[in-house]
Amino acid sequence: MALRSIRGRLALRLTLSFLIPTVAGLLAVGLIADQVAQRTLEAQLSERLIAIAKSERAMLEGYFTELLTRVEGTDERSLTNLQKRIAPIAKETGVRRVFIFRPDTLTNIVDANNAVPYGHRYYELEADAVELSAVRDGECRPSVLYTAEDGTPYKYAYAPIFNPNTGEVIAIIGVEGSADQVEELEQLRRNLLILGAVIVLVLLLTATWTARRLRKAVSNLVAAAKRIGAGNLEEGVPQTRTDELGELEVAVDRMREALRSREEELQMMLSGIAHEVRNPLGGIELFVGLLDEDLAEVGHAAGAGPRGHVARVTRELEYLARVVNEFLEYARRSKLSPSRFAAEPFIKELEQVMAADLLSAEVTLKMTVPEGLELTADRDRLRRVLLNLIRNAGQASSPGATVEVEVLAQADKRMVRVTDQGAGIAKEKLEEVFRPFFTTREKGTGLGLPLARKVIEAHGGELHIESEVGKGTQLTLVIPFDAEMKGAESMTDIPDGWLG
Repeated sequence: MALRSIRGRLALRLTLSFLIPTVAGLLAVGLIADQVAQRTLEAQLSERLIAIAKSERAMLEGYFTELLTRVEGTDERSLTNLQKRIAPIAKETGVRRVFIFRPDTLTNIVDANNAVPYGHRYYELEADAVELSAVRDGECRPSVLYTAEDGTPYKYAYAPIFNPNTGEVIAIIGVEGSADQVEELEQLRRNLLILGAVIVLVLLLTATWTARRLRKAVSNLVAAAKRIGAGNLEEGVPQTRTDELGELEVAVDRMREALRSREEELQMMLSGIAHEVRNPLGGIELFVGLLDEDLAEVGHAAGAGPRGHVARVTRELEYLARVVNEFLEYARRSKLSPSRFAAEPFIKELEQVMAADLLSAEVTLKMTVPEGLELTADRDRLRRVLLNLIRNAGQASSPGATVEVEVLAQADKRMVRVTDQGAGIAKEKLEEVFRPFFTTREKGTGLGLPLARKVIEAHGGELHIESEVGKGTQLTLVIPFDAEMKGAESMTDIPDGWLG
């Protein structure tokens, strides 16, 4: 679960590390492009509106300019002539409005649309005080871009109208840009947003695809590393890429090959050790047995004198043989042969095997197994592990104590608990008991618990230990249960007195 979470975060980080800088750069470019385009279009619109204002002013030169100096609100004929003079250009150029107003009072003189009465003050023009001040000085100026309450953008351009005799500014002609012209800016922004959204979507899809490919390659490498760590050195690492990750795949596969070669050499060495050590041990055991028979024939009593020495030699040989066997068992990597079998007869078998040993130590063995419960495991390996744990529990217990073995079902797992009432283990030494060759007994090999954990972990399970000094120790095996495995075995009871 932790590895899956890490891989998920890796894919997210890869996607974000690719997407965030790209989107940030795209936004920066878009903002710059928008600003440049806005200024360009505004400048073009301003130039166009000023050109229209100048054209209107040129059409008013002469008679109409002089008329502006003396027109009054009651002179409807003059106002109508002025209105007819400026209206055609407003219609032809497509501007929203052309109007003429007094420079000092900002009051209307004439409106091309005839929508504003004479003398009406344009309060909205007060926002262009800076621009109008320059126009009073004889310059043509555009306003800034405004947005109406309904969201419609608009812009003004102003041109002064001079008195032909004195040269002073007697009126100002204003041109309001049409919505169609100003909306070119908004259309550009919309286009930029759409383009940006499309690019971001493409980048997101590309980043997601790339991250998934990288995640798949990393997942393959993680799976390969887990297989190698679990001892599976036969299955190769798939070569799925040709980039740096592909080189890593090749390197990991070469490491697997090197480990497999060393493993084969180790197994050959162990086989040699087994041959070179077991053969002499077998010969010594044979001759010790013959020696014991010869001593018996000449009248020596069993367990005393020379035959007592022979018995001690025999026990030491058995101990040495057990050490060699446990060492080889721990060092070897052999494949599991899992099967599905009933738990109750399996545990009863263990009880019959251990009954004599525990009885001689005056220790009671209590077994608890739910009826009909099944296990899926390598039966022989699990049997040896549990026999070793029960034997250790019995050796740690005092006469009159009880060793309990309990099998439990937990969803898709099975738990086996072995509990003794011995002296217990100090908290600081709990993890040391799983270290190879660590033992507190004079004749202990220190390989029993490390080998048990190794076998259980090979099943995909766990081995936990809890202990309290003065109260005892509990070992818990947790192994997965494969409900889809078929072929549950029907085990018969073993003969009484069979010790395995």
